[in-house]
Amino acid sequence: MDIVFIHYFGGNGKSWQWLAGYMHNYRCHYLTMPEFGNTEAYQNPDINKMADFVLGYLSKNQIKQCILVGHSMGGKIALLTAAKASIDLVKKVVLIAPSPPTIEAMPEDEKERMLIHPDKREAATTVSNGTYTELLPELKEFCIYSQLQVDEVTWKWWLQQGMQHTILPDIQNLQVPLYLIYSDDDKAITPKMIQEEVIPNLVFSKIYKTVKVGHLIPVERPEYLAKILKEILTE
Repeated sequence: MDIVFIHYFGGNGKSWQWLAGYMHNYRCHYLTMPEFGNTEAYQNPDINKMADFVLGYLSKNQIKQCILVGHSMGGKIALLTAAKASIDLVKKVVLIAPSPPTIEAMPEDEKERMLIHPDKREAATTVSNGTYTELLPELKEFCIYSQLQVDEVTWKWWLQQGMQHTILPDIQNLQVPLYLIYSDDDKAITPKMIQEEVIPNLVFSKIYKTVKVGHLIPVERPEYLAKILKEILTE
């Protein structure tokens, strides 16, 4: 079974590199979405275009069945991709600290701060806010740099429109088994947001809650995430 990973806002395909060390025995695809990692940008960013990009990747690589794993923004994209996919193409969807299928609320002062882009100091603050423990210097530097690579138009689009885009009407008939992984110590996708905007709107086969890890779970706790993913794969 192929596993297709969709990264968080501010990340790219290489954001999974620490997890990849635990997933050698699996057919993993670590996508970099358009507009991220200095890849070609859309003139008019749209979450439907992002889902179509994933579907195009699956078709191009002749992937007949897969599991989608989406982190944060990638979770919303994964849900929409599964809803648009042909029958039996997507067998499971794993959501890691996902952006809700409704509206991802963000305090206005935090949004205004993040709209200062690209800016290394603000990127460093975002990484610090997104982690529970201090990252090793090379991990922290990567997470800062990956933010700076994001296309400016796309960066502003997600903060001003993409986060507000509800996909509930698009996923109401979704029958794919869903799994949720989140942390009680996540300051970005908070436990309150999970309890009020994610869990009530989706039916999960299993929910994994952890603590003492922030929003950047694939970077901060890759060994934990790999363990959970392998458990889900065997179900």
